Amino acid sequence: MHIQKRKLADGTFRYYIRYWENGKNKTIPQNVTGKFYTRQDAEYWLKTRRAQKERNTIKKYMRAKERYEWRTKYPDLQRTLDLFIKYHEEKAPNSYENTRSYLERFVFRFFSGVKGIHNLRFWYAHNLEFRDWLQTEGRRKDGKNISYSTMNHCICALNLFMRFCVKKQLIDETDYKPCEVFPQSKVDETGRGLEDIIDEEEYKKLRLKLDKARDFFTVLYNTGMRFNELYSLPFCNVFPGHDKLDPMITEKFAEKGKTVYGYIVLKDQLKNKKVNRSEAPPLERKALKSKKTKNAKDWRIIPIVDPDTWMILVKRYNQTSDEFHTRVHKSDYEEDYLLFDDVNYNKLNRELRKYTHKGFHACRHSRATYMVKTLGIALTRLILGHSSMKAFNKYYHLNEEIANKAAMKERPRKLELLEIATVKVG
Repeated sequence: MHIQKRKLADGTFRYYIRYWENGKNKTIPQNVTGKFYTRQDAEYWLKTRRAQKERNTIKKYMRAKERYEWRTKYPDLQRTLDLFIKYHEEKAPNSYENTRSYLERFVFRFFSGVKGIHNLRFWYAHNLEFRDWLQTEGRRKDGKNISYSTMNHCICALNLFMRFCVKKQLIDETDYKPCEVFPQSKVDETGRGLEDIIDEEEYKKLRLKLDKARDFFTVLYNTGMRFNELYSLPFCNVFPGHDKLDPMITEKFAEKGKTVYGYIVLKDQLKNKKVNRSEAPPLERKALKSKKTKNAKDWRIIPIVDPDTWMILVKRYNQTSDEFHTRVHKSDYEEDYLLFDDVNYNKLNRELRKYTHKGFHACRHSRATYMVKTLGIALTRLILGHSSMKAFNKYYHLNEEIANKAAMKERPRKLELLEIATVKVG
């Protein structure tokens, strides 16, 4: 950052804070910095800004150090955790990394860091304290409180780890009592609702404002795919037409005046979300979320009915197909050539957050709610890939929408009685 002096039309001078971003010199808006009429004021603001940034960096470092201090303090626990993760990876190949994160960031930090308990035999006695600590001290990476859903994930990770310790005879069965999760009513309080849905009007406005994130946002919104599913999509999984689709799906869309231009076949996803093209191909892939295998029975077929979405897919398909035939990535596997090979989650998310507080996952909730109106619950669940109704209910906000509209409807002054004809017997 640096200070720039400008002369205004009335002959006075004003000072601005400038910075570099993507090779361009930009100015911080004065509604953020305030108006500087002297260079001393601008230098003071810049000095305090840098000092605050340094303080935040130190705080972030100290929090991270405190969070993982148990590793050096109790190396035996680290070895036990590694054994558990190796065991759990075979049972849950899609979610074991999340389980590790919950254990390291919250479970081990509380029992070993906060309470200083090295012996696993005494952990169960502090289960209630752990639940209370999650509510008061549990924080996300951005410093915000964690949701009750995340708290339940932490508790489930604790229970899984303790059951593993019993199975491997690291503790006695009498030393294990499962920690109770929070009730579903608490989870629903912090769950997504109708206010988190991106409606059609908001979608059109956001699409016009976005630049690098526009294509990815458009496809994500109109297909209901998860971020990592679209990010992992190779060009060879996009197909034109609708001959292979369930006729019921095409008929349902036809009734609503929608044309199916093509479809996507979701088979698997990348194991590593950060693709490193310097690595030797092929790219490592794993089963879709909540699936244990990459067999055809676990694949999903997603119809494309939005013309803008189909045009984006076609343009990227042709471009990626050329890259495959010229072997740009020095790989003979079609699956190594991704439609959105240039995507960076952090950059796209920062761009989207400039214009809305809703993230990319809100697109999936929005599509689920709108798709139910056209296809019904059963077909929508099939396309979105929810194996249980409980999981689908988190994305289905149509009942809430209907209830809100019914409550807002203008009431008549009086209700009319029904005229029921009386029938004489005999």
